[in-house]
Amino acid sequence: MRLIDGINFVLLNFLILWAGIVFSIDEFVPQVITSAVRDTISDTLLYFDDSMNVLNLNNYVLTISQNDGKSWKQINLGNGEYIFSIISDSVDRKRAFAFTNSTNHFITRDAGITWQPLKFNTLITSPDLQTNFANPNLVLFNIFYCNESSEDYLLTGCKTSFYYTNDGFKTDVKKLEAENLIDCTFAKANEFFTAGDDSRLICTTQQKDSFDFVKDTSLIATSDWFKTIEQMNDESGTLATSSIMELKVVGSFLVAVTQTDRYNSNSHVEFYVSKDGLTFNKAEFEVDLGILIYKIVSSGSDSLLVAAWHALNSKDMYPVAVLFRSDSSGLYFSRELTDMFGSIAMDKVQNVDGAWLTDVVVGRANNGYPNLKSKISIDDGLTWDYLKVVNNSLSCSNDDECSFHLMTDTVRDGEGNFVTGPTPGIVMGIGSVGKYAAPFNELEKLHTYVSRDGGLTWKYALEEQTAYAFGDQGNIILAFPYYHFAKGKNGKSTEFTSSSLYYSLDQGETWRSYELDRKIFPLMITTTIDGTSTKFILVGLYENMSKEVVYSIDFSGAFTSKCKQSDFEDWNARVNTTTNQQTCILGHKQKFPRRKQFAKCFVDTLFEDVKVIEESCECTESDYECTVGFIKDSTGICQPNLKIIGQNYCLGKNKNKKLKLNRKQKIPNTLCKGDFKLAKDEVEVDCKEAVEEQSIITTQKSFEGSIAQYYYLKPSHNSSFIDETLLLRTTENIIYYSYNGGQTFYRFDSLESYDDDFAFIYLNPYFPDQVYLITSTSKIYISDDRGINFRVTKAPSDINEFGLKVLTFNKKDPNKFIWYGEKNCDNFFSNDCKVQTYYTEDGGATFSPLLENVRSCYYVGSVFNDKLYDFNENLIYCEQKTGGQNYLTLVSSTDNFKTNKVTVYDKIVGIAVTGEFAVVASIKLDEKSLEAHVTVDGNNFADALFPANFHVEKQQAYTVIDSSTKALFIHVTTSSQRDHEFGSILKSNSNGTSYVLSIDNVNRNTYGFADYEKVQGLEGVSLINVVNNANEVQNSQAAKQLKSMITHNDGSEWNFITPPSTDSQGKKFSCKGSSLKKCSLNLHGFTERVDSRDTYSSGSAIGMLIGVGNVGEYLTSFDDPSTGTFLTRDGGITWKEIKKGNYMWEYGDQGTILVLAKNSGTTSTISYSLDEGDTWNDYQFVDEEITVLDLATVPSDTARRFLIFGRTKNNVLTSYSIDFTHVHQRQCKLDFDNPSKDDFEYWSPRHPYLPDNCLFGHESKYLRRISSHSDCFIGSAPLNIAYKEIRNCSCTTRDFECDYNYARADDGTCKLVSGLTPPDHSAVCAKDDSLLEYWEPTGYRKIPLSTCKGGKQLDKWISHPCPGKESQFKDKYSIKGFALALTIIIPIAVFIFATWFVYDRGIRRNGGFSRFGQIRLDEDEFQPIENNRTDKIVNKIVKGFIFAIGGVIAFNGLVKSRLRELFGRSSRYASLHSFGNGDLDDDVLDDDSLFNFNDVDDDDDAREIDSFIEQDDDQLNVVASGGEQQADGNNDNIGKNNNNNAENNVTDAPEFLLDDDEEENDISNQNDDIQK
Repeated sequence: MRLIDGINFVLLNFLILWAGIVFSIDEFVPQVITSAVRDTISDTLLYFDDSMNVLNLNNYVLTISQNDGKSWKQINLGNGEYIFSIISDSVDRKRAFAFTNSTNHFITRDAGITWQPLKFNTLITSPDLQTNFANPNLVLFNIFYCNESSEDYLLTGCKTSFYYTNDGFKTDVKKLEAENLIDCTFAKANEFFTAGDDSRLICTTQQKDSFDFVKDTSLIATSDWFKTIEQMNDESGTLATSSIMELKVVGSFLVAVTQTDRYNSNSHVEFYVSKDGLTFNKAEFEVDLGILIYKIVSSGSDSLLVAAWHALNSKDMYPVAVLFRSDSSGLYFSRELTDMFGSIAMDKVQNVDGAWLTDVVVGRANNGYPNLKSKISIDDGLTWDYLKVVNNSLSCSNDDECSFHLMTDTVRDGEGNFVTGPTPGIVMGIGSVGKYAAPFNELEKLHTYVSRDGGLTWKYALEEQTAYAFGDQGNIILAFPYYHFAKGKNGKSTEFTSSSLYYSLDQGETWRSYELDRKIFPLMITTTIDGTSTKFILVGLYENMSKEVVYSIDFSGAFTSKCKQSDFEDWNARVNTTTNQQTCILGHKQKFPRRKQFAKCFVDTLFEDVKVIEESCECTESDYECTVGFIKDSTGICQPNLKIIGQNYCLGKNKNKKLKLNRKQKIPNTLCKGDFKLAKDEVEVDCKEAVEEQSIITTQKSFEGSIAQYYYLKPSHNSSFIDETLLLRTTENIIYYSYNGGQTFYRFDSLESYDDDFAFIYLNPYFPDQVYLITSTSKIYISDDRGINFRVTKAPSDINEFGLKVLTFNKKDPNKFIWYGEKNCDNFFSNDCKVQTYYTEDGGATFSPLLENVRSCYYVGSVFNDKLYDFNENLIYCEQKTGGQNYLTLVSSTDNFKTNKVTVYDKIVGIAVTGEFAVVASIKLDEKSLEAHVTVDGNNFADALFPANFHVEKQQAYTVIDSSTKALFIHVTTSSQRDHEFGSILKSNSNGTSYVLSIDNVNRNTYGFADYEKVQGLEGVSLINVVNNANEVQNSQAAKQLKSMITHNDGSEWNFITPPSTDSQGKKFSCKGSSLKKCSLNLHGFTERVDSRDTYSSGSAIGMLIGVGNVGEYLTSFDDPSTGTFLTRDGGITWKEIKKGNYMWEYGDQGTILVLAKNSGTTSTISYSLDEGDTWNDYQFVDEEITVLDLATVPSDTARRFLIFGRTKNNVLTSYSIDFTHVHQRQCKLDFDNPSKDDFEYWSPRHPYLPDNCLFGHESKYLRRISSHSDCFIGSAPLNIAYKEIRNCSCTTRDFECDYNYARADDGTCKLVSGLTPPDHSAVCAKDDSLLEYWEPTGYRKIPLSTCKGGKQLDKWISHPCPGKESQFKDKYSIKGFALALTIIIPIAVFIFATWFVYDRGIRRNGGFSRFGQIRLDEDEFQPIENNRTDKIVNKIVKGFIFAIGGVIAFNGLVKSRLRELFGRSSRYASLHSFGNGDLDDDVLDDDSLFNFNDVDDDDDAREIDSFIEQDDDQLNVVASGGEQQADGNNDNIGKNNNNNAENNVTDAPEFLLDDDEEENDISNQNDDIQK
């Protein structure tokens, strides 16, 4: 009985105790104190480590709390300076710094209780500091200061300086005395880097030129604060010349990150790694993404983790990164994840080695937003798995179909860093459950979850999204919602303030709430850095987020006891949820002692970090890695990489040795134990082969089908970045894309299905970032960001089956385009089947009908120059078919044909919109010929005035071939018989209305394309092929004999191309010594190209052209033995043969890399030159020969990667990316301030027949790399800004061309065509009211390109006033009043006085004129009076006068004598009286009578005719029709072919002869020829 009573007593007491405990916990309320209310938001709040002291900076006022934020007091420092920044020391945790707006700053060494002055001799805008981990007395300050008083201080008023202490601030800080420092770091910046001296500093320097371009960077080191300096470099020497953008110590690695192109902030980056702080080596990545943006993820001592965004994806609104993990050397990186989302990349689970959380992208939603899934790795990134959710109401399967997804999983610690929390595996996060993560804006799907196993499994915790923090090692969790759902009359609404504070005392299993005194938005919740405290600080915003309130929250009273040993359990980290086994990382396991979840106690170990127990694992193969120089293949076998082996092993004495290397090595830092040893697996490597391993890298990709389309995207507007994005469509209607010029291709998977057939790729020519992919089912995939993100829209109709284009774009608005569909075409042969166009103004979201039965429409209102003309920007032209006629009608509208439709021309054959012109070809009323009309504003059309005797039959055609030189070039077909087509090129004036014949018989093909090509980058230089036997072709159907010609003055003159003297083998050409008509260089032209993009020239390789042809009388076939490939570097003046045979060509790196590929047969090699074609090398890019289909690179020819498309012997379409980016060890040095010390030189284009460098009225210079400096690449060096126009030149005859109705005669002058009348120049007055006068026709007009000033004005002879401007005209050319006195009377008076003065002082007083008659010119008898300096000057004038008179007399006698001798010898019967009735008069030699200018009025305003007669006789035939200049072997210069007998139908005009003035071209980036 006593026993029972005793038991009952014990039970009763236990129940009473239990009830008391339960009652006490249920009644527990945290102590919440409002410790501060502020009118402004704080800048900084930070805890000192292992301390209850907290600093707060708010509105320049510094306060401190010494009791976890319960109370605050102000810290008064200095004499009125305000504090703008506080920074804590990361090594000495009791130390912090306060920076002010003066040179007086402050330091605390006791966690903010006392402060001492710290003086810098500079003001500070932004400070940063680094403490040496090995010796905290060494501190380095990076001080950035901007003088804001400077107007452009952000550009020129900022500077960086470095200060240091080496005695723990016992003495004043000292400035680091080294020039041009940009960045510095201690080698021993963390606990893992232990090599070298404690004081070792590594720094980068940078020098800029006067244009603010970086011209030099270097990496230097010191161990004595730069008393001595070491230059750092890698083994190849590349690092020393690279542009270093970041220097960082991460784990046990010192990493220098460089830009491959110092002139391009968007260029790719490379990594150089050092483990000892002495030597660097370049890191290699498994895949060259062209990394642009990167993040070196926090790492330990064993490897580096780098999240990399490649060059294009970095611009994505939702970027996708690739995660790379290095080996233990940090030199080789392999891919771990290829689809990581976001710029944060990934989060490490704090305290748990090798545990990482991240989000990956799995396709895109229809709105373009990425589909996200969360994953976790517990083996340091080697494998990844989905997050699992437990106790969920959605019955989630925790696999690919459903799992848990995190939006965020970090807390803000006491130092302001975002971490997962200093707990033993307890993690909080905001996320959702489903197949994909819920979008950020769908708040109702995002909740707060908790994990107790390091993030492997998650449990629902709170409905709202919350800010949270951990206390007592995770046993207290405090959370505050960012919003809460309020119930109202209209249902649930969202409020972004709340008063509910949530907390959990059982590691997130259950939650209680506490109501604050006001609603706030949580700015932060924080506690001690190590998370061991029971006290928290909550900072919130209220009153429309304008004010700040600070709460102190104390949980110390929640439990009354400290946990005992029995309250703890061991938590094993990294347990695989499938196998339930712990994962070993670097040979060890981890476990953590932590409080049991429901224990009613606190750990209460304030300022003691979470304990971790490490246990060694048995060694296995996973503790081995590939030896440096070996790379894992797809099967996991470590294969040798000769390039890396050569850099690391084959140096010095080993250079020619054969080495045996083991494939794998034990990871240096592994903690595994046991006797396991990996079997030897050695590979013999020949160092000689490794050293000679070529730096050109080839990668290949095979495709099904054939190439249907491929396009490189042009660079974005105002972008200097070399973008190598490429889109490819095969005949299987599959689209592939590449971001690195074809090195890696990816298949495009559509947003809606994986089996869409893609029928077209369209690029917007005006907005390079716009891409359109059109499916056979008429869906349009639209990208606004260069193919990164796509949205899909349904086209308004099926694609038209008429072979017309599908899209037309607006030049000014990317959201406007026209769709060409069809209507009533269920039966294609139905008469009701027609083209129907639709327009969109919202980027394809909606479409509306535009017009039916059209061939083409144009947004002409977006094309014209709105600075010069007034027009409606909404103006649209359409070519519409009416009835059953063969012609079209041109209609226009300004409201998309809703109400406004205007017929512009009834009968046209077409319209071409080019440059700022629109040209319409209409049928004349007689329906037998065409006429052209030109508009520059869309409202007013001017008839294109062709030469009056030039007629065009209606079945013939126009081809608008160029409009880039301020004039229109039109090819007009004059022979249209199939395979026998050719025509004439006409050139317009500057407004496109008046045309003159440039040259006849220019070749064209059946499709209307002409053999004409403008040389890119040079003004006025073009090449053509003419039909040399035009009469036989037209009359006898003979085969064409083509001959190439070139112009250097925009079509005014055309010349045969001078051939090289010898071929590529040093042999003379067989026709050498013949005239150019029989022996010239002839090149295959535009009409023979498979791809019109393969041009002779490149806009970035100024002056260089490559072409295939032959030297001879005319052009031979491609397979003729005489065919060769030719190169010029001076704009087409001199050429050389570089290869025998027919080759494709491409330019790279602005012409410093030239690549040739065989254009017929099979090959396995390419030829390349690195010195602008001086020398050539062969490179084998494939083992077995292929048939090359095309050779390509980016349109700007600035990249260093090339792409070959070919077919293998098995007929498989394959691409070969040939990468030259590793060929050059350095970037060319460009020094604008010291041009003689860099790698560039100036080059001037010139006219082949002129002695000076004037071309188009100015002398210019272009910067090019010195060809012999072939060891460097140009990249994005801004050569264009170095372009110089040295001067504007005086006008010469080559600045003029023949005027309308005039043609070149045999002697090179412009003469009026017989039967035609000169143009009426008075018409210009009606077009421009501001004109005062017009000039009578002279036969010449100024070339639109020319900028010449003064000199010869061949287009101005006699001027007349415009109607109504007579008085102003008279005022301009008359002299009145005072002006008359200044110009006539005063000069006459001065002359009379000077003459009298000279006579009086020099003649009269020296004996008068009678004295001078006695003086002989050869005797020194004249000794005049000289009393002063004035007398000496006057007497010199008199002496000069004497000698001049004597010379004239002597010359007169000599001329008369010579004339008598001449005419005396010419005929024994003639006498001097044959020329008149007396002696031969000097007037016989009058220039006017000799050159027939007697009928020209001698107007004072016209320049003297004599000034034009400057040529020798051998210069008069340079533009003669069909004429040759054989006497001196110079080029034949052919103006117009003589089939039209122009030379026999001319009447006299002023014969303005040509002189030998030379001009240079202005730089310009021209588009490809425009062909219609």
